[in-house]
Amino acid sequence: MVFVFKIDLGKLVEFGVVFFKLKPSFLNLAIYISIMKLNYPSFLILIAINIVVFIFQIFIPTLTYFIALNTDPNFFTPLMFITHIFAHSNGNHLFFNMFALFIFGGLLEPRIGTRRFLTIYFISGLLAGFVGYFVYPLALGASAAIMGIIGTSIIFFPNVVFLFFFVIPMRLWMLGILYVLIDLGGLFYANSTANLAHLIGMFFGLGYGYFLFKSRKKFIKKFTQGKIKTKTVIPDGVNKEIYVSLEDAEEYNKKMY
Repeated sequence: MVFVFKIDLGKLVEFGVVFFKLKPSFLNLAIYISIMKLNYPSFLILIAINIVVFIFQIFIPTLTYFIALNTDPNFFTPLMFITHIFAHSNGNHLFFNMFALFIFGGLLEPRIGTRRFLTIYFISGLLAGFVGYFVYPLALGASAAIMGIIGTSIIFFPNVVFLFFFVIPMRLWMLGILYVLIDLGGLFYANSTANLAHLIGMFFGLGYGYFLFKSRKKFIKKFTQGKIKTKTVIPDGVNKEIYVSLEDAEEYNKKMY
């Protein structure tokens, strides 16, 4: 997997057409329209924020009680619904969450864009936090937000293969089922994991991902039936006619990213 810190999808498509001999398709429109540029990928910024917050937690131990989702009225503030997403209980908790965010953030954000990526991340975390407030006396961590990212990734990349526990090859949709089963099982015995919060994040990510995927397919069909014919040359030297209007191009950028 390659993580590109500044992405011009047009250049990537040009490379794909030349190097991999890809057939011209709708994505060739990216040669003429700069669809997306991620100068500073938000998933890396989120990772940095989580690490900085954890460092503060180490040096100021009491800070955790003020940023975790704490039902104690002596500590609770509405801001905790946001801050608890960036707090972690220990180094292992932080490492595995940030590792997952690095993998799935690098996979998903370039595909759906930063705005939609952050929408999934924060709404998943907020919804899980709201429900968790009535279930858990203390909750913290980015797990539910990341489960939302994983849920949407399953919709867009169901057959991507990952190594479960770095050993067992498993398609992403299978990994998603396994995660759900583990968290469902966790609901029936006492443990320190907010399993219900994980499930809320996962199902929101799946639902939002399904909606987004269907919307993209519908819009792509409309977009490829534009009104203005533009003739250009793709990298392999073949003349290619593309039908697109300026209004469609602007709408594409707004709706897709």
